Amino acid sequence: FYKKAIQIFYDLRLPEDIAEVFYNMSLNYIQMGEYKQASEYLMICMKTIEKLHLNSLRVCNVSKLYGLLALCSVLMGNQFNCERYLLNCKQFLNYVLEKSDADEIGSVHDYAKCDDDLFLYYFSQALLDVLQGKEKDAAQNYTTAEHHLRQAQGNQSFCYCLFRESRIRFYESMGRLELRDNEQALLLQYKETMQNIDITDCFEKIKHAGIEREDSVEISLSEIDALIRQEGISRAYQQKKHQMNFISSWQKMIDVSDVSVKTMMQSVMKTFLYHFSVDKALYIRYLDEKPQILFDNTERRITVEKQRFIKKCFTEDPRGFVVSKISSNYSAHQNIISLFGEDNVCSMVAIPFMNNGKLESVLIVYVLMKDNWHSSVNRYMLDEDDRNLYELLFREVQYSLNRLDAYEKIYEMNTKLYESAITDQLTGIYNRKGFYLQIEEIMGRLQKKKQKRSFALMFIDLDNFKGYNDTFGHDVGDLILKEMAGIFKEVCGKEGFVSRYGGDEFIVFVKNNKKQVLEQMAQ
Repeated sequence: FYKKAIQIFYDLRLPEDIAEVFYNMSLNYIQMGEYKQASEYLMICMKTIEKLHLNSLRVCNVSKLYGLLALCSVLMGNQFNCERYLLNCKQFLNYVLEKSDADEIGSVHDYAKCDDDLFLYYFSQALLDVLQGKEKDAAQNYTTAEHHLRQAQGNQSFCYCLFRESRIRFYESMGRLELRDNEQALLLQYKETMQNIDITDCFEKIKHAGIEREDSVEISLSEIDALIRQEGISRAYQQKKHQMNFISSWQKMIDVSDVSVKTMMQSVMKTFLYHFSVDKALYIRYLDEKPQILFDNTERRITVEKQRFIKKCFTEDPRGFVVSKISSNYSAHQNIISLFGEDNVCSMVAIPFMNNGKLESVLIVYVLMKDNWHSSVNRYMLDEDDRNLYELLFREVQYSLNRLDAYEKIYEMNTKLYESAITDQLTGIYNRKGFYLQIEEIMGRLQKKKQKRSFALMFIDLDNFKGYNDTFGHDVGDLILKEMAGIFKEVCGKEGFVSRYGGDEFIVFVKNNKKQVLEQMAQ
């Protein structure tokens, strides 16, 4: 009947459903003691998840697949593979354990609260401890596995007998005969219960559906592998078509010249996070050896020391990386991942941008561990395709930032040139040209609003200034001009402005024409 199911799903081109059939077949093979065959089928499930960019299978989490692979490995005596799969399993389950410690277990994963995953983890670890002669650790892990077995609501029936039998052997080897007898009683009770289950109704339903054993045509593993690859390519193609449309919109969004760098980055990053369903991002720019955070929603305290540490890491290794909980190199980048909470990071992309051997900026984005792994919309396992696309997008952002820098420098230069043209270099107040430009601007505003206002002008000439200049020199004369300009500015305040009309002549423009006010200012 499994073969028939595979045939039907193969004809319908549904590799995910085929993977779920193999998952169920692997459980049967574990129950039969065929651990090598079970491992092969579980690897097909893992390959399907990887190639089709899935978060999980509908029937189990990725952590459970790793737990099953660890169990099969240790039962075959392969300690190395068992340890490897247990590490992968733990990378997912640490998030669950952390929430459990915080009394949040009620909100953890929707698939049986992960008790079946945790049972497999501790059961496999206990078997590994026995092989390595760690009796005390084995006893503790058996006890923890027992706790999760009771919480798993029957999801571990395929290895219940296996668990009890292994504990019987363990307690017997330890000379704890009372505990051994208790395990034997539980095992006997379970077997009696299973014998009383009537499954004829299930076969009747299958027969009623018109499915016969001889109807099935066996589909080879190579054909299934080809289907998984083809479906992966097809999905990748559809994804790339979708991303090409996004790239066009992205280029228009970053092609700006009238906004600040931070404003542009806020807009860019919000769009990026929404489009790619990425949870957190950090963008650091390193200008003139100084780090500058242009975007950060990580809710982590990224100190200057951490920014420099990030720079050091990517200066030494400018290749960047992409990792996920199912990738083999996850632990190789813990120095960066740990900055953001290793247990909470499901997958991460980190991209350094170099220029002539110097680090210009770093983009770090990551997806958090989820309470629900069965989303059909969002992907949680970022991969090389994501990394390549992100690098392309933010390479364009880098060019745009450099362009904005150039615009800003040009604007600053033009502003300085303009200010230089209308400012008296000695006193720092408006010169004659600046005076006329200010008058024109004020008149223009009034004409635009169709308003009428009265103003006042004070013409001021410094008496005997030439004598001071001739007697004490031009340095003293310049000092007198500066001091007088300062006095005029202070008296004028916000009521108007002061300009040096020429030589020792000044004009004070006052936004008031009341005689009493003007006389007080003049005095």
